[in-house]
Amino acid sequence: RARGKSFVVVLWPLLLDLEGKYPFEGVHATIREALDARHITFHDTLPAFRGHDTKSLWVDPTDHHANAEGHELFAREIEATVRSALPHVQ
Repeated sequence: RARGKSFVVVLWPLLLDLEGKYPFEGVHATIREALDARHITFHDTLPAFRGHDTKSLWVDPTDHHANAEGHELFAREIEATVRSALPHVQ
């Protein structure tokens, strides 16, 4: 901040049980609390993923990384946060 820089933490959810009881909700809350205490901008993307069919966002059943649909969802979700943190970027 003293140097006029921005720092933002954006959190991807693990692509597990998004349509049910997400197993790491407490971890997300802990991360939020720690960053809030340090006045660091935090964007948790879990709400954007919640309710989606988890498997439909996987690359394939053996690779639970996000596929193109998951990446698009993530990008749309963080766009405003990134633009806010980097106002000089169009």
